[in-house]
Amino acid sequence: GGTFGNPNHFAAYLAMAVPLFAVQAERWWKGAVVIASLLVLQSGSLGAMGALIGGVSWLLLTRHPRWLWGVGGLGLLGVVLGWVYVPRFLNPEGRWVAWQTFWHLFQGKPITGWGPGFIMEWSTTITSGSLFQWRHVHNELLQVMIEQGTVGAGLMVWLVAETLKRAWRVRTHPLGLTA
Repeated sequence: GGTFGNPNHFAAYLAMAVPLFAVQAERWWKGAVVIASLLVLQSGSLGAMGALIGGVSWLLLTRHPRWLWGVGGLGLLGVVLGWVYVPRFLNPEGRWVAWQTFWHLFQGKPITGWGPGFIMEWSTTITSGSLFQWRHVHNELLQVMIEQGTVGAGLMVWLVAETLKRAWRVRTHPLGLTA
């Protein structure tokens, strides 16, 4: 939820495309890597930067495994510096409080949930308070649990796990990086 029209999510999608740009044979794609990376950094989205780091790390893991330690060390250093010098780096922006309320919604119908789209519809009934104008949970697993219950959440976890297993199996195939 909340993906469409959210520039932070668009920056994350762009970040996930960077490794795909990097493996292309034509030289102009290297320029696309630089431009896309700069746009991601300019967005200020921590999620997009995390996606960029994750994508580049995956590329290094599959292409140059020895470089991964250096990039991982730099990434860890970046997290530590962000934690120390950027006040909002780990700011949950009210999410911890909101998730407590959302958790109570899940407890109301834990098996099958309230139905797809429930959070959006429920949010229109809130006129003030800490959840005013929250149209989604900002936590995909919790949102699925609320809307589709433990049944839907179990299916989602299975789907993600199966996708990761298949991605791991194709990591050495020439097309594996783009699949």
